[in-house]
Amino acid sequence: MGLDLLAAGHSEQAIQHLRPLAAASPVPLWAQHAQCLTGAAFAMNGEVHSTEEAAAFLNRPANSAAQEAWKRVMPLCIQQLEAAAPRVPASQRAGVYYFLALLGADENEHVRHLREAVKLAPAFDEAAYQLGVHLLALGQLDEAAALFRAVSEKHPEWSEPRTNLGIVLNLSGRPQEAIREFREALKVRPDSANAHGQLGLALYVTGDHREALVECGRAVRAEPKDPFNHNCAAVVLIENERPADAVAYARRATELAPKHETFQVVLAAALAANGQPQEALAAMRRAVEIQPLLRSDPTRLEKANMLRGRALQHARSLLQKLLP
Repeated sequence: MGLDLLAAGHSEQAIQHLRPLAAASPVPLWAQHAQCLTGAAFAMNGEVHSTEEAAAFLNRPANSAAQEAWKRVMPLCIQQLEAAAPRVPASQRAGVYYFLALLGADENEHVRHLREAVKLAPAFDEAAYQLGVHLLALGQLDEAAALFRAVSEKHPEWSEPRTNLGIVLNLSGRPQEAIREFREALKVRPDSANAHGQLGLALYVTGDHREALVECGRAVRAEPKDPFNHNCAAVVLIENERPADAVAYARRATELAPKHETFQVVLAAALAANGQPQEALAAMRRAVEIQPLLRSDPTRLEKANMLRGRALQHARSLLQKLLP
């Protein structure tokens, strides 16, 4: 019944029908299904914040039972919403595609749904921003930059589009422009750990290692559970010839994200700089296990924007020892 109400455009009635099921159903599968459809109803109403909260709640289940239920329910809910979307009134259809884009982990599917949302509602700036995020993840930097720039011009009060524009510029080899964007983002949101960390990385790329360390430190203090921030500090500390401190930060990054290729590479470089060659080789082996392409394409080290100077030199030397 909830799905029929959605397809007919009766989103408020759908929410009234589905919310009690989501909250009170004794069967996790039914509860997750109702929560998924409720999220789509919020999106149809234009309630972006509630839509994003619903998707985040589903994508990060509170316990193992909920996780297993969501794994089973998600494909069905996505299939049902995709089938229902063409029947939803045009004025609400973009919301359905936006919610679909927030579910799951397939970047190409995210992009496909977000393109539909933006095509249907060109002024849907949250969808345009999210499209940029997923294009960035796919390495489509030019289109991502254009989207971030357009959204940031329309919404100078949003720090995130400027931060992401800075990330694209830094990845594109334009760190000075990136630094300007990060500083603008920090004017809007001075406590943004992401902007501080990304600014630190851009400063590191330009060779301003003293200021880079200051910004990485601010990022770590603002968000100590984000491994990127610890990794940011580690690469700068290697450059500043403080390898023992670099090892401590790099270890924390790999503890927080043990399956991240670049974090293992940075740990390996820090250990090598600190005179721990065997541990350094072990960390590089872990990086290669995570990303076997390091063997066939060692230039991946140069492509990783987190590796410059001494860190890159140590990483190259270690990888060379592991190659046939």
